[in-house]
Amino acid sequence: MASVEIDDEKGKGICEYCGTTVMLKKEHRQEAAKSNAAPLSSNSGADIFSSIGSTVAQASRTTSKIIWITSIVVALIIVVSIAIPTIRWISGVSDIAVVNPGVTTPGTGGAGGVTTPETGGGGAPSGGAIVGAGQHRVGEGQVILPGEFLVIQTSGSFGSMTVTRTPDARPGTSSPDFIFIRNFTNRAFVRLDEGDWINLTRASLFRVDDVEAVDMYAESWPEGEYLVGVDIRPGLYRLTQTSGSFGSVIIRTVPNARTSSADFVMIDNFSGQRYVTLRDGMYIEFMRATITRVGDL
Repeated sequence: MASVEIDDEKGKGICEYCGTTVMLKKEHRQEAAKSNAAPLSSNSGADIFSSIGSTVAQASRTTSKIIWITSIVVALIIVVSIAIPTIRWISGVSDIAVVNPGVTTPGTGGAGGVTTPETGGGGAPSGGAIVGAGQHRVGEGQVILPGEFLVIQTSGSFGSMTVTRTPDARPGTSSPDFIFIRNFTNRAFVRLDEGDWINLTRASLFRVDDVEAVDMYAESWPEGEYLVGVDIRPGLYRLTQTSGSFGSVIIRTVPNARTSSADFVMIDNFSGQRYVTLRDGMYIEFMRATITRVGDL
C-alpha cells in the first residue's frame, strides 16, 4: 500500500510512488498522520531504553569505583593497625637496658629498690630498705636510728641525698644546719646522727649489713662508693673513664666529709685514666669510670 507524506497545515499529501500532490480529506489526513507518526514513537522508545542502559552502565562504573576505593581504605586501615603496635614494640625493645659485665644495675624505685651484682663489685640488698625516697628524721622513736648506712640508687641517671640539721635548712657554707648534698651513681655511704634529717631522691636507705658484701678480691668495680678494707683491698688502682667528657674520683676518710674538712682527701676530674693509692678506712667514690687493681702498696 502506498504511503503519503502529509503537510498537516495545508491538508496536502505527496504520493510515495508517483510524486503527485493530492488533497486529502480530514479523516484521511488524520489516518495518514497516525501512520507517519508511528515510527517516531518507536524511535522515542528506543531512545528511552538506550538512555536507561547508559544510566545503568554509568551507575555500574560508579559502584565499581566506590568498591575499589573502599577496598584501598580498608587495606590502609589494616596496615596502620598492624604497623603502629609493631613500631611501639620496636621502640620498647630499644629502651631495654643491656647490662655489661662489671656494671651494677640500679633497681626500679621505692623502698625496696635493689641492685643486681654482675662480675665484681656492686652488691644487692638482702633485705628491705629502711626508707625510700622522701625526707626522713633520724633519732629515737624514728624509723632511722643513728649510724652508718648505704644509699642505693633506684632509678634515673643518678640518685641524690641531702642531710641537714633542720628540715628546712638551705644549702650554703654559712648555714650550720646544712651538712651536705650529694648526687651519686649506684651506691654511696652516709653517716647519720641523732636529730639529722635526710632527703632522698631516686634512692633508698639500707643498713650496711643488709646489703650483700662486695667481693673485695674482684678484678674491677663499677662506679659508686666503696670502703677500703671492706669492699676493696688497699693498694694501687687505675681509674678508667667510661663516659662523658671526664671521669670523677673523690676520696674521704668519713662518708660525710666536705671539701673544706680535714677528712676530705682529694677530688679530681680526669680524662682517660687516673691512678690512686688506697689505704684502709678510706672511702673512694668514682663516677663515669671503673676502677681496677694494679698492685699492692
